[in-house]
Amino acid sequence: RLTQRRATLERALGGARDEVGCLRAAHAALEAQGVCQGRQEGALRQQAISLRLELQRCRDELASRESTHRRELGDLQREVDDLRTRMSAMHHELSDDGGGGRSQHVHRHGMLGESDYSDTVRGHSAARGGGVCVDSPYATPGHAGVNATKVESVEAAVLQLCGLLEEGVRALP
Repeated sequence: RLTQRRATLERALGGARDEVGCLRAAHAALEAQGVCQGRQEGALRQQAISLRLELQRCRDELASRESTHRRELGDLQREVDDLRTRMSAMHHELSDDGGGGRSQHVHRHGMLGESDYSDTVRGHSAARGGGVCVDSPYATPGHAGVNATKVESVEAAVLQLCGLLEEGVRALP
């Protein structure tokens, strides 16, 4: 009977040892999995931090570029307005010198509108090359008392500047 009891106890002890071994192996696997998850979480946190920093850097750069473009656009708009004022004054001056029909458009509308300039500049590539802008609403041959060639070259120069300014404005994002 003792041998039988001893054999039963030895089998129970062996089973317990096997179970302890399995539990230790499961515990080690869980610890390894926890370490792995911790590393993954750390890597994901670092990636999130990097993405936030990149996003902030992009926002800052966008704000800086927007500010620069706004400033450049304002400068270009002031230049266009200045050129319009100059052109209006030039046409008014030419009309005072006996330019005849040249001032009718300016007097009728006061200041020249943006569409007047845009249509005039876009439609006359000859003006960009320094040639005579024959289709301009302001270009009429034979100015009484005014040198027509001089007036046309001034017109061409002003229209060329307007065209360059409009191209600059269109080139802005």
